[in-house]
Amino acid sequence: MTRLAPVTATCAICGREHKFTVMLSANSFGPADLDRRPPMMKRYTLQYEIQLCQGCFYANSDISSLPPRFRRSILKSPEYLSIARDPEIEDTAKAFMLSGLIYNDQKDYRSAGILFLKAAWVFDDCNRTDMAIYARRESYKYLSKEIKKTPNTDLEVIMVDILRRTGDFSGASKIVYSLMERGVDGLKAAIIRRELALCFKGDTACHNTSEIKLPTE
Repeated sequence: MTRLAPVTATCAICGREHKFTVMLSANSFGPADLDRRPPMMKRYTLQYEIQLCQGCFYANSDISSLPPRFRRSILKSPEYLSIARDPEIEDTAKAFMLSGLIYNDQKDYRSAGILFLKAAWVFDDCNRTDMAIYARRESYKYLSKEIKKTPNTDLEVIMVDILRRTGDFSGASKIVYSLMERGVDGLKAAIIRRELALCFKGDTACHNTSEIKLPTE
């Protein structure tokens, strides 16, 4: 059962007061996508995970607080302002991307990458293929920085799907072969085998874990 509640939040940057809805709990049934997007009902609660100040365009999971080492200068950067001022970007996707830029400035590359991936999910639902590809490329860029700092095979498996969905089959396959060489097993191994098959087919569509066949003992 999904439980929602109204909240009032005061922007930590400009002091503007906003009313939001937050998610207290959510359930999910069915297979997740290969990039870990959850199934229904949680699939459609993204808008409740992020908040956007309509005054100064500060974005975070809670705009009444600031992340550690926050620098106000990020809000004035050309990249930040170009996204903030773009009327064609849906507010939920905009909030995820802006928050991603803030966390990249913090050098929290994992959070930045996941936030841009969530923006891509929103663009998928809006049929904005061009922007979904852009958000995934940004997500990959930040997650690549993260695994250079801290190797993480779970993130690399997600990165395979991110690249495949952008049409970069060569890049996706390269990660798969690297993971195979290093040795992964279980569900991760089954997922990357499926990803490799999709790359060979030139398939950029969304796929989920219902297609994954684990080897029998």
